[in-house]
Amino acid sequence: MTDVLNNIYDYRTEDDFDPSKLFHRKVNKRVIPEYYDMIQEPIALSTIKQKIQKREYQSFTEFVRDFALIPHNAQVFNRPDSGAFQDALVIKEQLEKQLQLLVEKGTISKEVAALPYLGEIPTYEDVEMGDAGPAGAEEEESSDDDDDDDDEGEEDDDGKRKKRRGGRSGAGGARREGGDLADDGSRRARGRPPKLNTPMEARIQAILKGIRKPKDSHGQLMIRDFDRLPDKAAMPEYFAEIRNPMAYDILKRKVKRKKYQSVEDFMADVNLMFNNAKEYNTDESSIHKNATALQIEAGKLYDIEKAKPDDTFADEDGKVPMPNGILQNGELYRVGDWVHIQNPNDLTKPIPAQIYRTYKNPNGQSMVNVCWYYRPEQTVHRFDKHFFPNEVVKTGRYRDHHVEEIEGKCFIMFFTRYFKGRPRGLPEGIEIYVCEARYNEALHQFNKIKTWASCLPDEVRDKDYEMDLFEQPRRMKKFPSPIGYLLKDEQKETDDLPKVTWAATTIMASADVMNPSTTPAPHTRQIPNAALANVDTVEGLTDTDDQYATYKKLQRQLEYIKLQEEYIKDEQRSLKRELVRAQEEIKRIQSVPLVIGQFMEAIDNNTGIVQSSTGSNYVVRVLSTLDRELLKPNSTVALHRHSNSLVDILPPEADSSIAMLGADEKPDVSYADVGGMDMQKQEIREAVELPLQQFDLYKQIGIDPPRGVLLYGPPGTGKTMLVKAVANSTTASFIRVVGSEFVQKYLGEGPRMVRDVFRMARENSPAIIFIDEIDAIATKRFDAQTGADREVQRILLELLNQMDGFDQTANVKVIMATNRADTLDPALLRPGRLDRKIEFPSLRDRRERRLIFMTIASKMSLAPEVDMDSLIVRNDPLSGAVIAAIMQEAGLRAVRKNRYNIIQQDLEDAYTAQVKGPSEADKFDFYK
Repeated sequence: MTDVLNNIYDYRTEDDFDPSKLFHRKVNKRVIPEYYDMIQEPIALSTIKQKIQKREYQSFTEFVRDFALIPHNAQVFNRPDSGAFQDALVIKEQLEKQLQLLVEKGTISKEVAALPYLGEIPTYEDVEMGDAGPAGAEEEESSDDDDDDDDEGEEDDDGKRKKRRGGRSGAGGARREGGDLADDGSRRARGRPPKLNTPMEARIQAILKGIRKPKDSHGQLMIRDFDRLPDKAAMPEYFAEIRNPMAYDILKRKVKRKKYQSVEDFMADVNLMFNNAKEYNTDESSIHKNATALQIEAGKLYDIEKAKPDDTFADEDGKVPMPNGILQNGELYRVGDWVHIQNPNDLTKPIPAQIYRTYKNPNGQSMVNVCWYYRPEQTVHRFDKHFFPNEVVKTGRYRDHHVEEIEGKCFIMFFTRYFKGRPRGLPEGIEIYVCEARYNEALHQFNKIKTWASCLPDEVRDKDYEMDLFEQPRRMKKFPSPIGYLLKDEQKETDDLPKVTWAATTIMASADVMNPSTTPAPHTRQIPNAALANVDTVEGLTDTDDQYATYKKLQRQLEYIKLQEEYIKDEQRSLKRELVRAQEEIKRIQSVPLVIGQFMEAIDNNTGIVQSSTGSNYVVRVLSTLDRELLKPNSTVALHRHSNSLVDILPPEADSSIAMLGADEKPDVSYADVGGMDMQKQEIREAVELPLQQFDLYKQIGIDPPRGVLLYGPPGTGKTMLVKAVANSTTASFIRVVGSEFVQKYLGEGPRMVRDVFRMARENSPAIIFIDEIDAIATKRFDAQTGADREVQRILLELLNQMDGFDQTANVKVIMATNRADTLDPALLRPGRLDRKIEFPSLRDRRERRLIFMTIASKMSLAPEVDMDSLIVRNDPLSGAVIAAIMQEAGLRAVRKNRYNIIQQDLEDAYTAQVKGPSEADKFDFYK
């Protein structure tokens, strides 16, 4: 085994290239997580080397199977034209040569050297949509990011119409039906159904196209300046000033995804786009003038479209869309629902399908357009192909059906989620299918689906469903083809592909059918006969065939099914025993007491680095049943008390320090809410906001922006409120910590929390760290006599260390606030740490008082006779908090007297109560 492994390591191609390099280590799950969704048994050369050294192989056959998995996994995950796929073929070839040499030496037998069958290698083929010929009958849906949904094309800068590439033909629904039959009479899949806009959507489309047509005096389209938002890196000031950006391409995307509930919602975004342009640009600029002209044009188009009756928006076939769905037998069917459609050829096997359109035809009948999904026995495939239980494949067939043909709802899941759990809230007994591939009916090929969203209607692409996850992901095993018994002994691989056997179809008289005598009904299932339908539908048999041959074929089929049934039962029994043992072992491992720790980082899928509560770091194994998606750096985890293995992931609230360190949601306080303090606002903007938004400006001048800012002054003067306004006006993350929270029960916890705060800020930069009441941990140092005092001083030292080691390019700013700046340690106050010190004095200036009173009063209901100046001119010492309390008290007094506004007497009483103290009448005497 070691010789084979070393020879693969040492092999080089003629140009000295190492094809084994990609397979030395396993794929990094954090980089390519989808690899582990698709590959059930990931393995690498290092894994085989480790197993050889530990003598884990019981036979040479196990070694051959593991080695064969390496090229097999690469071929399953990668495209044939990729480098990894080609390297895998080289490795497979060299492995076969090495095994053949061992056979020639007599070391192993020929049977042991044969590579085992590990499953089918999928084909990846990009094919076109629509009514394709043999080269592309299977449609390939447009990508999720395709925003060009204008079926009539767009105009370029010269106003000329540009043709769309790859678009549908202009034929209507009736002409599309004619595409069901190819020249040779065989049936052919259609593309997606034509769009069926509601009157609201048609009006929006007309306005959207109409505002694109006007041109300026130079013959250029006015809309060109509104096509896309400016680059955020090149114009950050635009996004700082415009809080709700909007552009033409965003409008198109929202229209395509059907985000608007009314024409008025759409017009609100249109006006927002033009108002943003007028707000940001000067009145004399061409963009401002174009925005004004286009906004007027949009208003005219809106009036024109709203005046049209709804009947004018029906399509050319007279179909009327039903966007709210169709109610049938007490069940509401909407676009995106998975349903069973009646199958007249086999009533026991209804057609799994997804609804794409709901509408009424000219006769007033409720109709649905659905996409069919085939079962394995309804496809042509190789005899050795395997399928998941309950697997279906997506087709390119979109058919119209009467709503009465719907038997009920079902559900189809993408195979990457099927083994993790089941959709939440489904009715009991609903059938759930799994889908992995599209089926190309012309080429009889299975193309693995790359993006599940591309297989869904536009209306539901952005919607997801909640799942009830299994305790641990289930292993999905594929089973042999259900119609493998149909392969005859005399058939060879060089024979022509078998012809599809189509059952009889029923003709429906409908306006959708151009030629009822030759065109099959679009609502009737057209599939190859199922293997188990009845005697008349078994391939190659008719009523005139020999009865004995019929009996023998059915007997072979029955034996095959019994063999499969016995195999499945054995597998179920074995899996149940394994499940019980695994559950008991997990309960034993997770039994208390457990050690609380912190997860640092993952080494691979099975091991990681953790830090225990004692402070030591360990490399430990991770329990295989844990969800790796929840295992993130800094997660709180439970460790086994003896082996320190990671056995459970605890919720964030299990560790109060981690919950305290979470980044706060953005405050809702703006500068407009802060009255007065013009000087303080300007200083804190220069020290915090400007470096975060225009760091390059400081770099060009050659100076470093301030590292930290200290806000000091009496209580209630607006320090915290101004910090919230700063955080609200920037895109930076906002982390708020109170100084006293750093003082913890155990030694070392406080300094660790300081490190965690600064690490969190660096990971979420740009960020603002706001430490309130900093004097709790940063008072002047002295000769501490107690352990508690020494711990507080250690917290201060760690804070100083973190601020010294702060990288300016990390784009993190520190703001501290205190009422007692005179008590702070000089080392913290020196330049280089707290570069700016902003004082918030008590309010003596009448102008400042007026601004604060007016800011607060603007949100309140005051009587016309209220005279605020009578309060402002008084010489009593006030702060912003006291003024807010006065206005709040006045409002409460008005409520107490059942009034809807505040009068002058309320303000006078509130002023006296808050500034002079409560009157004797207001005091409570508890000892009368």
